[in-house]
Amino acid sequence: MKLHLPRLTCNLVIVAFGFCTAGIFAGTTPAAPKTSLSGEAKVKYTSNLYNLSDEKEELIDVENAPGERFFGMQGPEDLLYIIGGDATLRWKLKKKCYAKAFVGAKGTYHQDNAIADYERVKGGASADVTRHDNLKLSAYAVSDRFKKNYESSKDHFEPATYDEDGVRLRYLRTINKDWVAGIAVSQDARTFNDPFSPRNRDSEAVVVYTELDVRKGVTLALGAGSLQAQAGVETIVKKKYSYPRDRSFDQEHVEASVHLKCPQGWRASVGALFTTKEYTSSEPLDTLYNGRVDDIVKYAASLAKKVRDNVAVVVEVSLTEKQSNRVDDGDSEDDEEVNYETAAFGAAVEITF
Repeated sequence: MKLHLPRLTCNLVIVAFGFCTAGIFAGTTPAAPKTSLSGEAKVKYTSNLYNLSDEKEELIDVENAPGERFFGMQGPEDLLYIIGGDATLRWKLKKKCYAKAFVGAKGTYHQDNAIADYERVKGGASADVTRHDNLKLSAYAVSDRFKKNYESSKDHFEPATYDEDGVRLRYLRTINKDWVAGIAVSQDARTFNDPFSPRNRDSEAVVVYTELDVRKGVTLALGAGSLQAQAGVETIVKKKYSYPRDRSFDQEHVEASVHLKCPQGWRASVGALFTTKEYTSSEPLDTLYNGRVDDIVKYAASLAKKVRDNVAVVVEVSLTEKQSNRVDDGDSEDDEEVNYETAAFGAAVEITF
């Protein structure tokens, strides 16, 4: 029997979270909660909304009739409008120990690709088990989000949408005034509409990270993680044979970033994320996924300025590159994510009440 360590850890931490929170509240009378509200409004440009390879970018304005690969899709560029907000309740449990509960929602809307609009909701709670130890449980859900048009029958494409939800549990330890470290485990489930259920997947992940104040106003953050995704199996039928297509994969990542707090309300950050995705298919006839390895690199930077006590303006820029040991041969609806490059930049206003 295969042991799902992240799933087991999730269940154990859920139980621990409940017992610890109950223990904190037992015999105490928490003060009345304090309420805080925050919001964000962002405008973002992306050079490659659907993460298309160069070969597919050339076809997006050609294969766009009903039933074709890019029907209803514009691009590859687009302008995104992102609006979100959070509400938080905060209780003081005892000296230097607090509990929080929060809910939030975010909507992402597109200038040219209304088909890709979606909303995301989240919620959760956290509690200081001790002055130095914090547990946090959070969850999110996305409904009816458009992915791409996929082939439902020979040379006929239909919109593929999915529902997704997940839960994340995090333990954070304050080692000293300059150093914190944590570990998080998560589970996510993605469910596609028919006839694309073979693309459904369940994933489990573990992430460790740390933040260290190396000097006044300078924080170094490091992280690493592992993810296992188990997908459905699709039967690919050719003229003379058929074979199973399994999109399951294992993924590892490392990341590093530097955060600066500057005088007069300025702050800045720069970071990089390196990801390797190895597909686990052992079917020799599936030349797209058998032995496939993808390397993804993302660079990001931001600059923010506090213009009032509760208002900040943020500018962000990022570049993502994905390279694979497979090429885009134009024969599959999957191969548009083999090799691509996406640049993005945006500006946001953050408000806290």
